[in-house]
Amino acid sequence: VLTQFKNIMILSKDLEEDSINISSFLGFKETSNLNIPELGFKSSVFQLLNSEVHLLSIIADAKNLYENSFNYEHKNESIFAICLGSDDFLNDYKKFSELGLNPSKINSGFYEDRDKVKQEIRFFSFPINKTCDLRILISEASEIQIRDNGEDVITKINQVVVYSSEMESLKELFESKLGIRLALDQEFDFGQGKIRMMFFRIGGVTIEIVEDTKIDKNSYSGIGWHCDSISLNHKRLSKRGFNISPIRKGRKEGTLVSTIKDAPLSVPTIIIGPDKE
Repeated sequence: VLTQFKNIMILSKDLEEDSINISSFLGFKETSNLNIPELGFKSSVFQLLNSEVHLLSIIADAKNLYENSFNYEHKNESIFAICLGSDDFLNDYKKFSELGLNPSKINSGFYEDRDKVKQEIRFFSFPINKTCDLRILISEASEIQIRDNGEDVITKINQVVVYSSEMESLKELFESKLGIRLALDQEFDFGQGKIRMMFFRIGGVTIEIVEDTKIDKNSYSGIGWHCDSISLNHKRLSKRGFNISPIRKGRKEGTLVSTIKDAPLSVPTIIIGPDKE
C-alpha cells in the first residue's frame, strides 16, 4: 500500500547555486547529499516534517539511466517527479503490474548517509504515455526524522498542484489503481467560471489536480508550503529579498497565505500558515 509522500524532485542546472537559493527560501540548509552515478543523478536533500525536497542534477555521462529515463520532456518546467512510498514494496510492484500499469524494472543504487553508513535505494516508475504524462516514482517507505527548526522556516509540503485535461484518467490512476484517498472531487467558481478540482491525500500531503481543457499535457504546476507562522516567514523572506505578496486570507478557512513571485527554480510557490488571530 502507498502510505507516504516521500519527496518531490525539482530539476537543477546548477546544484550548488540552486541549493543556496532554496535553502534561503526554506530557512535551513540541506540535510544531506546523494550522489548515485549508477542511477544517473546526484541531488541535494532538504528534509521536512512530512516529506523531502530533492534538488536533482542529471549526470550527463551516465550510461545506466533507468528504463523510464531522466530525459526531460517538459523543458519549461522545474518539477521533475513525485516519489511515493510503499510499505510493501515488492507486493505493490506485483500488484501494479497486474493492474496493467506496466512499471519499469526495479532500479537500485547505493549512497552514504550523513553517518557514512551505506544505504540502498530502490524504486520503479510508470511509463510516460498519453494517458499519464506525469512522472511518478515508487520507493520504499521510510521513517522521517523529526526536525525542529523553529517557527520562521518552512516545515512541510502542503500540496502539489497538477494541471490536467484528463481528469477521469487521473482519477482512475490515483484512486483506483494507486489506492490514494480521494478527499474531494468538486467544481469551484473563483470568478472565472466553474473549474473541476480533485484533492488526493497521502502522507499528510495533498495532490491537487486542477482541470484545464486547453492544455495538451498533464503537468506539475506548483507547490504550496506549510509554515507554523506565516508572519515570521513573511518577514524573513522579505528581508532576504524575495518578491512576496502581502499576507491574505486563504481559500481554506483558518489559513493565511502569501505568494512568492520569484521563487527558486521558477516553481509557482505559495506559503500557507494558520490564522492564529
